[in-house]
Amino acid sequence: MDNTKNKSSQEKYDLFKELDPNILQKKFLNALLKIQNVRRGSIWIKRGRTYVCVEAAGTDSENIVGITLDADSPSIVGWVIENGKMTIAKAGSDHRHNREVEAHFAIKSSQILCFPLLVDGQVFGAVQIIDTHPDGIHLNLDSSYLSHVQNLVEICSIALGNALSYAREQKKNRRLSSTLSRIEKENTIIGQSKAFHTSMELVKSYADTDFNVLITGESGTGKELVAERLHRDSARVDYPFLAQNCSAIPETLLESELFGYKKGAFTGAARDRAGLFEAADGGTVFLDEIGDMPMGTQAGLLRVLQKNEIKPLGSSRVQFINVRIIAATNKDLVGMIRENQFRQDLAITACPYCRFTCRHCGNERKIFRCWPGIF
Repeated sequence: MDNTKNKSSQEKYDLFKELDPNILQKKFLNALLKIQNVRRGSIWIKRGRTYVCVEAAGTDSENIVGITLDADSPSIVGWVIENGKMTIAKAGSDHRHNREVEAHFAIKSSQILCFPLLVDGQVFGAVQIIDTHPDGIHLNLDSSYLSHVQNLVEICSIALGNALSYAREQKKNRRLSSTLSRIEKENTIIGQSKAFHTSMELVKSYADTDFNVLITGESGTGKELVAERLHRDSARVDYPFLAQNCSAIPETLLESELFGYKKGAFTGAARDRAGLFEAADGGTVFLDEIGDMPMGTQAGLLRVLQKNEIKPLGSSRVQFINVRIIAATNKDLVGMIRENQFRQDLAITACPYCRFTCRHCGNERKIFRCWPGIF
């Protein structure tokens, strides 16, 4: 007798510590069927105005899992869930029995024992233990025996309720983790002011076009973030977004980075190398600090803008490409044009329609206003 009690206690403990609701449901239901010596049963969970079967055992169980019963339709599980009470029902004569569920089953239910599932006094579901013998002789309905069954149901109700809550929290955490990971990768721009949201609407409107864009503004105002958003919201989002800082880099090296080179083009060119424009074909190239680009390199960039073609260093042939160019600078390009330090034709070609100026707003970092304009 003591061994039986110890075994029963161990089984209850094993059920209580299980956190996977799918495994727990199956163990719970099989334990109830075993102690009642029947072969059919099901577990139902309340979802809004419906009851969903999440686990079933016995003949035709595969046809029961996933069934949804409307709260307005008669059912034993519905009555138990809404009243929070255990019930015993004769399947053939009880008006609460939903006969449609097993209308096509070869073996019908004869007697049903159904318990509510509760956590913290709230009913969240029900479990049915079903006798399929025509005379309904297998269920032990002795009051003292049912009290032991009730005890097991109460323990497993808490365990199942906790497992379902744990699964929901895990799902929320995974969604949150995924969202945070995406935000970190996207370098999301964050702001609350009306001007900020107006600016973001403006960015979105230009993202819908395929115009080249010039972004001006002092350092630290989020020019690259605007460029990334323009690309991410554009039709080119599935293609590369590649960036190149044009500041403090020798002219020859910058040209090789942008346009690529052929083997033997210069000392150390041991093999062909694709440039940034070729690698970004179909996508977006972000040229940061374009105001520092040497005049010679500006001529090559003008060719890209006017003819959509590049000529790698050491090559006699041109390659056609399809890229959108977004440029940024903290320099006064208008003043540089006056002083012949920046090509006017490049400035006009680079942004005939779209220019944004980014500026700090008060003490908020990475929050800016954008003013559109023609160069």
